[in-house]
Amino acid sequence: TLWRLVTDIIGESGILAVADTSAAGIWQTLKISTLPVVVDELENEADGRRVAAVIKLAREAASGTKSLRGGADHQAVEFVIRSCFAFLSIIVPPLPSQDRSRIALLELGRLPAQAPVPELDAEKLAMIGAKLRRRLLDQWWRFNGLLETWRATLEQHGHSARGADQFGTLMAIADLLRHDEGDAFDIEAIAQKID
Repeated sequence: TLWRLVTDIIGESGILAVADTSAAGIWQTLKISTLPVVVDELENEADGRRVAAVIKLAREAASGTKSLRGGADHQAVEFVIRSCFAFLSIIVPPLPSQDRSRIALLELGRLPAQAPVPELDAEKLAMIGAKLRRRLLDQWWRFNGLLETWRATLEQHGHSARGADQFGTLMAIADLLRHDEGDAFDIEAIAQKID
């Protein structure tokens, strides 16, 4: 359900949404594109090398580092991945510390027993996506200031610089989407709760 919600809001042309993929498959598809990548069912397997390679690619994308791959024709292929990644899974695969510090883990709570089935009308979700993109563009001039405020406050509450970057970025974007100038989240209260 979350997979469908995300892809319908962003739209198929604005996202690379895949399942059962490899790191090479992702970078060969992206080429020079910076589309966000959503990988569904990134579950740990008996041989976790494929999952580890996809997570490593996300780490490289976070830094925007240049990668080189040798080709069968003895010609190197150079690429830089600058996409953001989201992984959906029931069980979080093992994450080394260098990856755990770059990935924000968001857990869904259980829906109440009598909760209605979510309405997933593709047209409505596409309209919501268009409105969210318009709102981000209109509010983007506020982003740097909000990010700095979130970073500083999160660091005051014990987050590392990398953690403040991760959650500060997410919360600054949420602030842009939810509030106008002069109206904002209670940053201090939320920063105390973000673990």
